[in-house]
Amino acid sequence: MKHLTIAMALLFCLVLPASADIGQFCAGYQKGYVAAYMRAAQTMAAPTMPPCPYQPAKGYGDPQSDFEQGYLLGVEDGTMAAHR
Repeated sequence: MKHLTIAMALLFCLVLPASADIGQFCAGYQKGYVAAYMRAAQTMAAPTMPPCPYQPAKGYGDPQSDFEQGYLLGVEDGTMAAHR
């Protein structure tokens, strides 16, 4: 039981700092997904949102803003979902 408590505490300490900016990424993803889906499907009804994906590592040429990175990925996914 003691090992489980230590493992859970360690996991919590490792995951918490990594998820600090996930909120901005997911907010951007949601806005981008909805906007692209509604535009591509030519509808005013908002789609059912898929779960927010993990934020990919930023590479050369990627936006510095987590929100903008999420928005661009959401636009790609929303457009593809509307054409299925």
